[in-house]
Order: sequence, then structure tokens, then C-alpha cells
Amino acid sequence: IIGVIDEVNLKMLNNILEEEDHCFVFFYAEKDPDAHAILTELEDIDEKLDKRDLHMVKISDDGANEEFGLDDIPCLVYFENGVPQIFTGDLKNENQVMKWILDQLKKEDIKRVTVAILD
Repeated sequence: IIGVIDEVNLKMLNNILEEEDHCFVFFYAEKDPDAHAILTELEDIDEKLDKRDLHMVKISDDGANEEFGLDDIPCLVYFENGVPQIFTGDLKNENQVMKWILDQLKKEDIKRVTVAILD
């Protein structure tokens, strides 16, 4: 569904990260009211990502953050080929989050162009 971030469990997330080259994952605690405010902002961003055929999922499983070495939640992580990049800005600032996402995607575009030129 466009504009709605899919909730996944740990097994589903591991499968997604094995199958997808790029994925944004929001780790949060279900009972955290701040996380739900952030999710409202992220769902607007998710709608834009869906149009680019990029995936964003959310996970609130107990221990999921520790499984990925994340001490603090809520947390947004971009996985590129299984390698995590952690957003360190203000998750409540939609513009800041979107800029970070675009920066991550630009880095990937630069890598693709560089590889294509070298081939």
C-alpha cells in the first residue's frame, strides 16, 4: 500500500535484506509515542520512495535492534547490499530525513556510474 510502511518481523527483515539491494528500515518500540510521531513523517517519505521502487519497512520486534548492533531506538537505517548506514539526524524533521535518503541514493548512483565507466 502506497504511503503505509509495512511492519515486518525479524525473519522477514532478514529475508528482505538478502533479496533486496536497497532497503530503509525503521527500528522502534511499539509503545514509544515518539516513534509513532516519527512514523507519520516517514509514511510521507515512504510514498515518495514507493514511486522510485524503493522499500521502507518498520520493525518493533523485541531485540531486533540488538541483532543489528543498534543501541538506541527509534532509529532509521539504510541497508545497501546488507551494509547498514545509520541516520544520525532528527527523525522528526521530514526534510532532513529526505535529504539524507537522497544523499544515500546519490552515493549509489555515483558508484554505478563509476563502475560503468571502469568497465
